[in-house]
Formats: sequence, structure tokens, C-alpha cells
Amino acid sequence: RAYSEQFDGYFPAPSQRDKPVVAGFYAPLLLETGYLPEPASLYCPASPPKGRLPSLATTTCRTERSAPPKVADLSFVYGYTLGYVSHGEYRPVRCLNRSTYAVMADPPLENVAAGGEHVRGPHGCRGQNVLFEDGHVTYLTCVKLPSTDDDLFLNRLGHVAPGVDRDDSVVARGTTPITSRP
Repeated sequence: RAYSEQFDGYFPAPSQRDKPVVAGFYAPLLLETGYLPEPASLYCPASPPKGRLPSLATTTCRTERSAPPKVADLSFVYGYTLGYVSHGEYRPVRCLNRSTYAVMADPPLENVAAGGEHVRGPHGCRGQNVLFEDGHVTYLTCVKLPSTDDDLFLNRLGHVAPGVDRDDSVVARGTTPITSRP
């Protein structure tokens, strides 16, 4: 939240010149700008890193559908919100202190397709830790968000893509390209 307090309430978001980027761009951004002191804060101890964290400069994709090879090392960081699309334009997430809007979570084991309430995260597929916009963390044993019935990893259209409106939270693996389409 310290970051959002410095940036008019917005959580880390790709700049227009950096797009397209992958969802894990936030990890090197927070480290390189000093908001986090060490990489250990970026991943669940149950899923230790398999490689080195890439630099922010290497998180840019060649296209919206392909990520550069170096970002594979972002697969171990917490999943991050993909923002949302409004009137055809990508929008970053602004902190409104919502207790039902997921900002980060243990990443799904792989990018998922629509369907089912089964758990898709680490911890033996028994659940995932989820950080909500108001700062509280909850361990969920299903992918449905409390009180909203929204899927943690899919938008309301059933895609791993930005939300369809500002209340449609989608958390994706660090290697997922952030597109301008819901």
C-alpha cells in the first residue's frame, strides 16, 4: 500500500510505453524502486523460486500474446491483478479499500480455462493465500471470492485477461501478458 499512497492511490501498473508487459512486472518494479527490500516477500514459502528475478526492463513482451523467455522466472512470484478494460482502454487498479477485490494471490499452477470451483493454486491444490485491496489476507479453499462469487483467476467472461469492469478482479501468473482486451 505504500506504493499506492505515493501514486495517487494506484497499485503498480504498466506505463503506456511499457505495454505489453507480463503480470509479474510488479516484482522487479517494487524491488528496483526500493518499495520491497528483498525478493523473499514476492513468493510463497511453499513455492520457492526456481530462478533469478528478471529486471523490470525484461518484463516487456514482444506481442500481447508472447512473453520473452527471461520472464519464465516470474512464474514463482505471487500472482497479480491484471487490471480491467473500460471503453476499450486498459485501466490500472486504484485502491478503493475494497475487502472483496483480490490484488495478489498464490499463482495458479498454470493458466486456467473456465470451469469448476476446484482449487488451482499451490499448497497441494488445497487453497491459496489471497491479498485483498483493503490489506487483509485470507486463505481460500476454492477459487470463488467471498461475498462476490467471482472467480479469482478468470474474468466474468471466463478468460485469463483483464476484468470487464473495475470490480472484476483477475489474478494471473507472473508470466501472463497483460492485454488490452477482457
